[in-house]
Amino acid sequence: MSLTFFSVSDRQLESSINFHDFEKSLYLNILFQKGILVPDVFFFISKYLAAHIERFSRKSFFEAALENGLVIPSFRNPAKASFEDVLFELRGAGKPQNAIQGLRYNAEMLASRLQLSAEQGLGYKYKTWPKFSIGERYKDLILRQLSRDALIQLPQNARYKLSDIQKLWDNTISWRQDVIFEAAEVSSQIQTSGPSPGIRRGEIYNTVARRLEMEVPEGGIHDVQMLLSAVRDNEELYLLLYNFLGWVNECYHLNLATSLESVPNSPRFVPPSGLMYEHLVPESSDTAKASIESLQTIELDIVFPSMEILRKIPGTELVSIVRDIGHGYQNALDAWNSNPTWRTEQALQDLLKKYSEELLAFVSDKYGYEADSKLKMVHGRTSKSDRVLLERIIKILEKGASVITTGVSDLIVEFGRSIFTGYKVYKDEPSQETVKLHARHNAPEVNFPD
Repeated sequence: MSLTFFSVSDRQLESSINFHDFEKSLYLNILFQKGILVPDVFFFISKYLAAHIERFSRKSFFEAALENGLVIPSFRNPAKASFEDVLFELRGAGKPQNAIQGLRYNAEMLASRLQLSAEQGLGYKYKTWPKFSIGERYKDLILRQLSRDALIQLPQNARYKLSDIQKLWDNTISWRQDVIFEAAEVSSQIQTSGPSPGIRRGEIYNTVARRLEMEVPEGGIHDVQMLLSAVRDNEELYLLLYNFLGWVNECYHLNLATSLESVPNSPRFVPPSGLMYEHLVPESSDTAKASIESLQTIELDIVFPSMEILRKIPGTELVSIVRDIGHGYQNALDAWNSNPTWRTEQALQDLLKKYSEELLAFVSDKYGYEADSKLKMVHGRTSKSDRVLLERIIKILEKGASVITTGVSDLIVEFGRSIFTGYKVYKDEPSQETVKLHARHNAPEVNFPD
């Protein structure tokens, strides 16, 4: 299993998720995955990451995980592999015109705290970006994805009709083509000492602002909420822009995740109008033949502390449990994926139960907290029928509880080599009641334009 790309630390998702969603994704990924990979720029643009770090009077869960190699930064310049150095690079290395848009006002404080954890951590490690231009790769990907004539065929449980999605696609043609080409042209004029910038996502936002006749501030448009707020009173335009910006960000995350050899992650995955769905799970000749029930999945249910409890535990103490008993669970999951037999499945069940019991005993004995939630995980082995497998996982997770705390909280996806994983946290015993998925990115309820 690869590292999970920590998409919720991207500022551009903050208009569609809240702080609870951010911490939920952080805890689930570190507790049950190999670790998370964070691109260097995300450390300095994420409001929620800063809020998480600052809410701890001592060391945060994120910082403790960084020290222990469960949070892996990915630096773009191998010669500048420290948080202070990369912040200087992101600010343009003395050339403000080349600076990345949207860096936070407290970036120096964040760099100082993160660098301290890096220097103190015996398990700290980092990765560096590839030598090829990630920006050029992004340009190729987004031009290819957004220039198509039609979106994908929807899965059976999709919320919207294919005709509605196609209408949405048709009505965004000027955004998908003219805006992208103009942003690519502006990006090509940026002078850098490294690889070509390809296309900068920030320039796409600036181009959208000009199309909306907005005044682009000196530092550029650094938050999609600035664009959405400008059209909030126009329901039709809001819908078009909201989905277009969602596609821009999906392509951005997919490109970064795969370029940095990590696993794409969706904190609130709903497939109907998503581009990522098709790219990660392409149609194959075997898909039509595959039965949902025939695919190999394993459902794991455990009693679990709620996010409200977990976020009260000192980060260093929680990470020590992950490093200790969680290690056995990770090995068992790898063994089941490599050789899915009754024995490996039983070992996985047993070690997850032991992991859960250890965690519960810790929070109960030391802090007096009683577990008040349950966690359902569904793992599926990837195959040539991955689209059907993904639909199966979603179908299982939709069968929920009478009180849902997160809906489908995370869908960790690794295409072609390993495992799809879905999570759901709930308060009550599971029931047969169907739980409807939220609209993509928590979009407001609006009707498609005629």
